Amino acid sequence: MPRIWWAFPIVCAVGGARALAQTPAPNSQSPQLVPRTAEQREQTYVAQRRINLHVVVTDASGTPVTGLKAEDFAVSDHGLPQELALFAEVQSAKVKDNSIHGLVVLDGINGGGAGVNRARKELVKWLEQGHGPVAYPLEIAVASQAGTNEGKPTTDRNALLKDLSQLTRKVYSVDCDATQPGSDIRDSRIGAEFLGRGSSALARWTCLNGHLTDSINALKSLAEEQENVKGRAIVIWTGSGWPLPPQMNTGQIMGGGIAGDLSDAIFAVEAGMQQGQVTLEAVSWGKFERAQGIRRAGLQGNLKGASLPEQEAALELPALAEQTGGLALEKSKNLVDALNTCLADGERYYSIAYDPPPAAAQGQFRSIEVKVDRPGATVRTLAGYYTQP
Repeated sequence: MPRIWWAFPIVCAVGGARALAQTPAPNSQSPQLVPRTAEQREQTYVAQRRINLHVVVTDASGTPVTGLKAEDFAVSDHGLPQELALFAEVQSAKVKDNSIHGLVVLDGINGGGAGVNRARKELVKWLEQGHGPVAYPLEIAVASQAGTNEGKPTTDRNALLKDLSQLTRKVYSVDCDATQPGSDIRDSRIGAEFLGRGSSALARWTCLNGHLTDSINALKSLAEEQENVKGRAIVIWTGSGWPLPPQMNTGQIMGGGIAGDLSDAIFAVEAGMQQGQVTLEAVSWGKFERAQGIRRAGLQGNLKGASLPEQEAALELPALAEQTGGLALEKSKNLVDALNTCLADGERYYSIAYDPPPAAAQGQFRSIEVKVDRPGATVRTLAGYYTQP
C-alpha cells in the first residue's frame, strides 16, 4: 500500500538509504531473480487484490444465524454482482490455525491515566470471572502519547492479567481541558502554561490536534501490523474516541497551520484496516466524540471534494468501526458485557472472498453490499474498499 503524505509525522531511515547507495563489495553477489510462470504471476496478482470479507449475520434478537450456505449469500461490488471465490462458516472454538485473533486497546491518548485505569479494572473483572482459556488469542495494547505498548497474543487469562498490570503502570498523556471529568493533569506536559492561558482557542486547538494526530497514527500502525499477521483481527478500542479539531475562521487548520483535507488520512487508516483484515469495535462508557457535520447518505468513501464537516464525521471512531463492519457501543454501563458482545463477533461468522473487477486507477472507493436469504436477518461486514491498479 502506498504511503500517504499527510500532516502526520514521518520518520525516515537515513542510514538505510545510504547503505543502499553504497557500491557492492567485489566478491558480493547480486540478488538473483526467481523466474515465475505467467500462471504464478496471475495467482499472486489475484491473491493481493482479492477482497476478504468476514460477515456476521444475526436474527432480530441479535443471535448469530448459523448453517447458511454459499448460495444463501449475494455479494455486489459497487452494484455489480460477484461470484464467491471462497466460503466458510467459522466457529472460533473449532479453529486451531490462528486464523483469528483479538486486540483490546486502552486509549490513554484521550482518556489519560484515569480512562486507562477504568478500562483496566473492567478487563480484570472480565478475565477473573471466566474459566479456562479465552475463545481465541487476545493481546492487550495501551495507546498513549509516548507510543503504543503491546503484550503478547495468548489465550491464557493469567498471562493477559500480567500483561495488563505491566502495560498500565504509567500512562503518558496530555490533558487539553483539566475541567473535563477523568482528566489527569499530573501527566500533562502542557501543565501550568496551558492553564495560565485560560480559554485560549489556539492553545486548546493545538492540544486537540495533537490528540487527533496521535490517535489516528496509533490506529493506522496497529492496522498495518495486522497485514503481517495471519487471519482476521478483532480490534476493540475502549474510550470515547478522539477530539476533532474545531474549525477556525473559514477552514479546518491542520498541523503546522496548513489549511487541510482529511481525506488522505481517512484513506490511509481505512485502507490499512481493510488490508489487515481488521474489524474495529468501539466501546465507550460515555458519549463518543462526534463532529458537528453529518456525513451524507451514499457519500461512503468518496471524500475527495467533500466538505470538511463531512470528512470529520467520517474520521470519528464510531464511523470507522461501522466502516469495517464492527460495533459502536456508546454509554456502556457494563464494560464486561460490552467486551463479550464485541468478542462474540469473532466466535461465529462467515468468511467469504471474491475477486473484484479490475481497477482503472488506485484509491477509488468501491462499496460492498452483502445480502442473505433470510427474512429479518442483519448483516455486518466491510462497507467498501480502496482500489489498487
